[in-house]
Amino acid sequence: MERKFPDRVEDLTCLFAEFGQLAAKYKAVDLAIGTPEQDPPQFLKDQLIEAVHTGPHQYHHPRGYPPLRESLAKHYSEYYKVLERDLDPQTEILATAGGVAGLYCSCMALLCEGDEIVSFEPFWPGFINIAKPAGATLKGVPLKMVKDTESKTISWEYDWDLLEETLSESTKMLMLINPQSPGGRVFTEEEIAKISEIIDRKCPNCYVLCDDVYDFLRTFC
Repeated sequence: MERKFPDRVEDLTCLFAEFGQLAAKYKAVDLAIGTPEQDPPQFLKDQLIEAVHTGPHQYHHPRGYPPLRESLAKHYSEYYKVLERDLDPQTEILATAGGVAGLYCSCMALLCEGDEIVSFEPFWPGFINIAKPAGATLKGVPLKMVKDTESKTISWEYDWDLLEETLSESTKMLMLINPQSPGGRVFTEEEIAKISEIIDRKCPNCYVLCDDVYDFLRTFC
């Protein structure tokens, strides 16, 4: 008898593997995944080796290693000064096995069958496979190309009218990446405020999930 997987995983596709094979076949530059050009810094590798030797190597709290959560709470309380308060490591910090696991757990916890996720396009293709197991549909809002005839330059801008048209009663999550991937577009403070205004007006009960995987790169832009 042929074994059949559940529908929620039957049609999931590993786009990274597919495009990696095509890039190798046609000798193209593979931009499907952000592979760093350098190894981690030596001090980090040394500390990882030390942690292997010193431990502890036991089960820890389901929310993550308590000293790690305390350090993260302290760091982000200082980093996001706009909060004007300290984050609680017990209730506001959760350590997951990587960023993808964090996105997956968030979608599985917050979304139901038939819900919609909205994200600016192009977006990281993994979002599609994260949305499907939760029974949600991912809808893209493409950036619009703006040509400056005087400087002969091209910029990619957010289409606010299209964002409003795409949001609906079924929208339960807006997924943002800043800097935007794969285009590298960085939201300005005014654009973040505009998104907030639209969400508050169109779907105030919508979750906003921020994938800030490149946040520290933005700091140096």
